Amino acid sequence: MPIISTWIVEGHLAYWKSWGALKADDIAPYDAESYDLLNATTAPLLHTIADHSQLEQLPSLKDLATISAGRDPRVGWYLVVGSINPVIKMLVSIAVQIGHVRLRFFPTFDEALVFIQGQDATLPPIEVTEVELIERIRARYAAVSADPTPF
Repeated sequence: MPIISTWIVEGHLAYWKSWGALKADDIAPYDAESYDLLNATTAPLLHTIADHSQLEQLPSLKDLATISAGRDPRVGWYLVVGSINPVIKMLVSIAVQIGHVRLRFFPTFDEALVFIQGQDATLPPIEVTEVELIERIRARYAAVSADPTPF
């Protein structure tokens, strides 16, 4: 599955990294992992920062509409960072609107952090860097795949 998560702030703010072609059969594991994060949430809302800058393909909107975690009332902001393919950006926008998720796009991870900290005063100071998050994603991916990550 070319989309993996880790915590920025455990129980409060998640980070997703995606790459390559996200296929229809990746939807169910993504949705299940999203629910795992929601069920581990200790805050009223779970916010997400997602880097989809290396995502090359999404499944159909029909397949994306099957993601049920996005309709959970505990879902907070969904912030997308990095330069993103315009078609992917449009599909991501449509997909999250189906679930009525609050969505914003930012050029950088740091800008997304500043925004979310301004939106949610209950977030503690954030100590982790994007480089550390990517290393965690690489380690999680290496544990389940022999393929190298493209980042």
